[in-house]
Amino acid sequence: MKENSAILIRELAERFAALADETRLRILIRLKQGECNVRTLSEELGVAQPSVSKHLSVLERNGFVAIRRVGTQSLCRLSDPDLMQICALVCDVVSRQVRTRAKAVTGRNLSPFVSQVSSSKRKPIKE
Repeated sequence: MKENSAILIRELAERFAALADETRLRILIRLKQGECNVRTLSEELGVAQPSVSKHLSVLERNGFVAIRRVGTQSLCRLSDPDLMQICALVCDVVSRQVRTRAKAVTGRNLSPFVSQVSSSKRKPIKE
C-alpha cells in the first residue's frame, strides 16, 4: 500500500508542478470559455505562439488539456471539466487568505478587488 501512496504522491507533485506557472493557469482559465486554437490563445493572452505551444504541451502531457489537429490548426480544450472546479476551490481559499492578509496590513476590506479570482461557480466534485 505504501508503494501505491508513493506513486500517487509523485503523480500529484508532477501535476501540481505543471500548474505552478502563471501562463499555464491563464491558458486553463481561457479554455474554460471553450475550445480555441493556439493562435487565439497567443493573441488573447499576449504570449508568443511558441511559448503558448510549449505550455500547452506541458498541460497536455499532464492530462489537463486535449489538443486535436484540424487541418493546419491545433484546437485546444480542457480535457476534464472538473478541473475548473478544483481551480475554483483553490482560488476561493487563496482569495480568502489574500483578503485576510490585506485587511491585517491595510485595515481595509479588499474583497471587491479579489472577488474576480474566485467568481467561478462550483459544482460538487464527483468522487
